[in-house]
Amino acid sequence: MGESLYVGTPVGVYRSVNGGNQWTQINIGLSGNQDVESFAVVGSVLFAGTYGSGVFRSTNGGDLWEPANAGIANRVVRCLAATAAGLFAGSDSGLFRSVDGGSAWQRTSLGWQQEAILHLWPDGYEAGQGYAVALSADGNTAILGGPYHARGAGGAWVFHRENGIWQSDGGGHMSGLGATNAPGYGYSVALSLDGKTAAFGGVSDEAGRGSSWVFSRTQDGWSQVGGKLVGTSGSARPGQGAAIALSGDGSTVIVGGPGDDSIGGAWLFTSTMTGIIGQGGERPLTFSLAQNYPNPFNPETTIEFDVASETRVDIAVYDVLGRMVADLVGEVKQPGHYLTRFNKAGLSSGVYFCRMHAGRFVQVRKRCLMR
Repeated sequence: MGESLYVGTPVGVYRSVNGGNQWTQINIGLSGNQDVESFAVVGSVLFAGTYGSGVFRSTNGGDLWEPANAGIANRVVRCLAATAAGLFAGSDSGLFRSVDGGSAWQRTSLGWQQEAILHLWPDGYEAGQGYAVALSADGNTAILGGPYHARGAGGAWVFHRENGIWQSDGGGHMSGLGATNAPGYGYSVALSLDGKTAAFGGVSDEAGRGSSWVFSRTQDGWSQVGGKLVGTSGSARPGQGAAIALSGDGSTVIVGGPGDDSIGGAWLFTSTMTGIIGQGGERPLTFSLAQNYPNPFNPETTIEFDVASETRVDIAVYDVLGRMVADLVGEVKQPGHYLTRFNKAGLSSGVYFCRMHAGRFVQVRKRCLMR
């Protein structure tokens, strides 16, 4: 501090003003245990942390000290640090921060702080939102399960963070097709690494047999991928969906059921949705867009396509006036055989065109929607 040197010792503070050639003890005002373990400087104010007596402050270079411990629960102060965010004291009972020069301290944590509370009102009233939770790899997409929603029907809610603000993704909850009774959607939840594939379990579906559902996200929102997942079981009430997890790319789902055969079990399901190479493991030789099936369709149809080499693939659906009604794929794909599903319940009957663009490859297929 300035041209002065300070050293903390078990018997207080010593100061040298001539480069360490001579030292003078300066303990006036240091009460209790004078074992000084740390120093910090804020402007012209010197702080000393002690083992057992807390923090002391001097405004005149150490000639006179005064205690500055308001709010510090434990007076064993191991270290002090001055930053732009304030003065920090590390004690045996945690970390404390002062933003007023040591006059008052508050317990804090540099590692974790609450950013938001996620729930949707009134859609999720009495749903038990947060019964199960999962995050995408980048932390910007979250899914919450609420198995008590709508008297046990349950649901799953997705939230997305953009520019530091969390918002509901879609404004409502997801519920699967094909459920019976009150399935308890959201008893377990999972997300792929990119946050674009979600899965959730409902242990009460089919009178306790349990089921799981997988959803994928496009620019049009979330839609169910295929039918519900139910594994073979030797028990009537295995409780499938009590736990669920997705692989990073969303192509594999594992579902837990603790009641199967009295010892429990897990079921693995795989999909070509994210590009697993097809029959025989052979990579496609050419790009292609297959005719959808079924065709005509109402309201969902499956679209298969082949990618011969790594490139960006764009697949979209257009009406007869050339207006885009759905953006199905828009990302770089590895070589492989893929499928995606198109479900547009709000569209009117008529002819639609599906266009695939991959590098120099362009192909268009006609689809018919019948009501």
